[in-house]
Amino acid sequence: MGLWNLLNGRSTPAEPSVGTAATEKTQPLSPSERADLESAWRELSQTLGEFNVTSLRACSREGRHWSEDPEAVRAIAGTIDSIMDDTSEGPKDSPAP
Repeated sequence: MGLWNLLNGRSTPAEPSVGTAATEKTQPLSPSERADLESAWRELSQTLGEFNVTSLRACSREGRHWSEDPEAVRAIAGTIDSIMDDTSEGPKDSPAP
């Protein structure tokens, strides 16, 4: 694959496309899993609104789209919260515990 194709997101026909595992169908969520996912999305939405985030891009790994995984949704909300807190307080001398 050439650099131009890599930068433009194109793969050559001989190579498998990236993310083929993520396109496989996943099992439907149970009612409790659906409720947990909806709760995680409310938390993310609240975090996005709190910090006036207008755009979000994330990628998936391990065959399941991040938007269908409550832990991943909460991790993104936590990451945004952490970044915004750190930048509003200025640089820190020591890493977070």
